[in-house]
Amino acid sequence: MKNRLTWRMRTFLGERPGTGLVLVLLAFPAIMHISSQTSAAAGDESVVWSIGRPDGSSIEFADGQRDKITFTIGQSTPKKDFPARQSGSVNLDASLPSEEKPYTVIFDLPQKAGQTYQLIVDYIFQVLAPGEIRVEVNGRKGIFPLLPQPKEEVDSDEGNVMLLAKQQLTVPIEASWIKPKGNRITLVPLGVGEVMYDALSLRKRSGAGAPSKTGIRLEPTIFFRKATNGLNEVCRLFVPFSRRFDKGSATVTVGQEKVTKKFSSAGYDFGVRTEAVEVAVPAQPAKATVKITLEGRRDTGVHSCPTMETLHLPQGS
Repeated sequence: MKNRLTWRMRTFLGERPGTGLVLVLLAFPAIMHISSQTSAAAGDESVVWSIGRPDGSSIEFADGQRDKITFTIGQSTPKKDFPARQSGSVNLDASLPSEEKPYTVIFDLPQKAGQTYQLIVDYIFQVLAPGEIRVEVNGRKGIFPLLPQPKEEVDSDEGNVMLLAKQQLTVPIEASWIKPKGNRITLVPLGVGEVMYDALSLRKRSGAGAPSKTGIRLEPTIFFRKATNGLNEVCRLFVPFSRRFDKGSATVTVGQEKVTKKFSSAGYDFGVRTEAVEVAVPAQPAKATVKITLEGRRDTGVHSCPTMETLHLPQGS
């Protein structure tokens, strides 16, 4: 366990300074840590605005969670106006209503619009994570999967959290979507669970044009279904898109087997669609290829998915 201050101790020190020589000595490293993070953020010219520091902790945010918030850059403060936690749209308690809990950030551009932007959100998960996050940018709706990864604890409180995880979510934003004044970005977790905020920032992207679509991928899961000729493995297909579409299809080929999945953007304007695809489990390990077509355009090409080759379960194993 790392020798760091717990959430409770650091909050206590922040609220009641000067309570003794020992506490002052303990507080000194924490003050130095906060100072160095602030200086680093101030020196990054790509940052349009930021809330919190990406240091693995939510201590600079307000306690608890709220049904909705509106945070104005330059006026609001994280410690009072931006809660560390945000609940998903589905309530596990059937006696309580399930409803969305939007968190909105309002901001003006301090300078001329860049070519493109990125919203970067660093999440922490201490309980079950919602399945997806909806991101609204001045009326445009995006959808992105939440995919928790293992996280190292930063204090003794997190050391006791069994489901501790994290994720850095990157949302591409076109310059044409952003106005000189009165911009609104809204985050809404969809599903059961909750997220915690480590940091948020809006940054200018270097380079012109839309972000690359190389994020198309097919990932295996631990789930299988009985099929007529054996087993089907339930896989997750991730398809990035930058505009709304009604007709999309994915053709997955594994060995001699081929399956086609049809889908749409479900009313979203950008983001990453997540689709469940059942793939026949071959007798021997085989590489999967995915061909994506959106509105008749095969602009995404054919993508090899070596993940399937290494992780799927051949029949008879």
